[in-house]
Amino acid sequence: MAIEQAADIVSRYGKAHIKMPKDNLLVQFLEAMEKEVIAQQLVWNCLTAKNDVYANEREVRYIIMNVPGQFEDIRKSIKGKDYVEADLPLKTPDSIMEILVGPLAPADAKATVRTLLKDLGYPDISVTRSAVGL
Repeated sequence: MAIEQAADIVSRYGKAHIKMPKDNLLVQFLEAMEKEVIAQQLVWNCLTAKNDVYANEREVRYIIMNVPGQFEDIRKSIKGKDYVEADLPLKTPDSIMEILVGPLAPADAKATVRTLLKDLGYPDISVTRSAVGL
């Protein structure tokens, strides 16, 4: 929707000022629109879009966008990939309701996850396999 709105704004502006020379201000406007509206929406959609067949997974993703520098003091990196750690009280009751194993995971994945959880002292957590078939 944002991309369509941005395209509409640019189109109306262009039609209203068709004889206007392409001055620096217009170029700056289009570059800002490209970087701030269009690129941000494309990146967001690429990071959050999922095929509808995965709807039952109800996945939650945390994505931090357009806030450069705000996490410099706590940013970490492993093999060139940056990340920010956040404390989550995972061992408290009802913090994790279920672990969903992907459809392409090895056949013994559910048992492996259950063993890992038990060894780490997590409470009894349901481990299921996604019903999605690709």
